[in-house]
Amino acid sequence: MLLPIRRVVTGLDSNGCSIIVSDGPAQQVEMPFWPGSGVTTPWSTSGAPASNLDDELGKELKSFPDAGSGGVSLMIMQIPPMSDLEKMTPEQRAAATVAPADFMPEAMNIDTSKSHGMHATDTIDLLIMLKGELTCIVDDGEVTLKPFDTLIQRGVNHGWENRGAEVALIASAVIDAAPLERIRKPKPRAVAPERF
Repeated sequence: MLLPIRRVVTGLDSNGCSIIVSDGPAQQVEMPFWPGSGVTTPWSTSGAPASNLDDELGKELKSFPDAGSGGVSLMIMQIPPMSDLEKMTPEQRAAATVAPADFMPEAMNIDTSKSHGMHATDTIDLLIMLKGELTCIVDDGEVTLKPFDTLIQRGVNHGWENRGAEVALIASAVIDAAPLERIRKPKPRAVAPERF
């Protein structure tokens, strides 16, 4: 189960005075293949400059802005400890360790040899660690974030692992960005079975 996150939104009344127009739970999506893992999306914009008109309240929230839109999303990821994998059946573990590009259309598989969670997106992500700890893995290195550490993820191949003992929460402003010229590793060629 994901931790509930409250979303409060301000606006203007008919006299132009500032008011609270919405106060309630933020939109959440729990990953069915790993209970306790998921994303909360309190807000997203569909372009730049963003609109502060009330018609934005009813729009569908997206965890990733549309490519080329200049949009931004506020995303809070909840990532359970890797030790949870040990409690799963082999089938559950296989489902929980699928590469993000296999279920997330915005993600690209560049190289997943260091971690099943490695992926890249055409975004710049401004992250702040809220609770627990997470290790950000890149092609050549890694760094462990603790509460209030920040990371600027600039569209590179990366992955997240929670090597700690408690659930980790990390908040990110996910901003549409121009695509990088990435060096992609070729997919392995399927080997035809031998014929007898």
